Amino acid sequence: MKIESTNGIELNLINIKSSIVYKLMSFIIFFTFIFSYQLRCGLLGDKIGGLNITVLALIILLFLLYFNNIDKKYMILVYIVNMCVFISAIYSNKSIYKGFVVCGYFTIPLILIGINLKKNLFIEFTNKYIKVLNILMIIITVMGVLDIATNQRLMVFVSKFMTSKTQELINTQIDASIANYRMYSLMGHPLFNTQLYLMFYAININYTRYFNKILDTRIVTFITILGIVLTKSKSGMILLVICLLVQHAKKIKIRNFIISFLAIVFLFFAGIFNTTIERFDGSLTSGRNEMWDLIQQSNMYPIKVFSGYGLGATFRYNDIIKNASSAFEYPVRMFSFEIGMLPSILIFSCLLYPILKLIRRRQYSLAIAYSIIFADVNTYNGLSLQSDNMIILCLFILTILNISSYALKIKERSGHSV
Repeated sequence: MKIESTNGIELNLINIKSSIVYKLMSFIIFFTFIFSYQLRCGLLGDKIGGLNITVLALIILLFLLYFNNIDKKYMILVYIVNMCVFISAIYSNKSIYKGFVVCGYFTIPLILIGINLKKNLFIEFTNKYIKVLNILMIIITVMGVLDIATNQRLMVFVSKFMTSKTQELINTQIDASIANYRMYSLMGHPLFNTQLYLMFYAININYTRYFNKILDTRIVTFITILGIVLTKSKSGMILLVICLLVQHAKKIKIRNFIISFLAIVFLFFAGIFNTTIERFDGSLTSGRNEMWDLIQQSNMYPIKVFSGYGLGATFRYNDIIKNASSAFEYPVRMFSFEIGMLPSILIFSCLLYPILKLIRRRQYSLAIAYSIIFADVNTYNGLSLQSDNMIILCLFILTILNISSYALKIKERSGHSV
């Protein structure tokens, strides 16, 4: 009787702990996607709303509470990364406070990548994460279409509740023709929206492949195509084509490709592709590499190995050389310039870890899905800006790796290929 009683108490404690962990993760989703960076800064101001202190506290609490279910080897790497970045940031910014800020934006979120969810938690969390992302992307797409219909007046109004920088950028394209329009959203810049669309596509396709369908694949495909067309991202269009070709490679459904093809043809003749095609006539890097060559020739502020020139130094460089910051619109360059080359390499070692893990497990569909997102986040500077971008990327990686873990368990039980 005592043994049964003890087992019952232990089971209750496990259930309570699982419930708390699920609530923590639900709050992380809410304070990242619903009460987003743009909304926080718009309502509270950049200084108060910028750093997502609530989510950072939740991540640390999750780490402490769920420690036994965390990838210990990876956490050793994260610890080293946090210490090195913290020390470098203090030296680079001449401020202990800025050291904490840098870690808050760029390295504490990396903890999420190492969390291994138990089965029930995995199902509950993944379903909630994907459903929230799906609803968000549908809302963003509908608002994008309505914004065009209202001659950009909708986003001009919405931007009043966003950062001053985003508001300024949105106001510059008032009354722009459909060919020159680039879609801003509740989440911010067109390039970040492109990243969200690719994540939306990759996570839905792969969750359907391994488990259940949450949203019809044809709807997912159409929304992704329309959304990325509206963002006018050159790299996004290339990665979208790769997504459409590669992610359906197994158990291909010709009707999905026919629908995708017809959607692209319709949008092409509607003139929505015009600006994107024109942008391909120029440099794929939009002048970033040309500016980088100029910066390298001037050699005024060479990249340092162990430290950088401080948070925001990239944009202060504009006061010396006009548009100098465009040379650093790749995360690896911006991180290297602001916090040092070695800390930058360490951060990227954490972000490359999932690809190696997925390849080692021979889960190539998931590896390709994450590689596409990894490639996209490295085409613009969003990841290295003071925002929620790193948290959003790490939540995506957490979901992909846990899909991988449970797909692997199913494979081991059934003996089938994943």
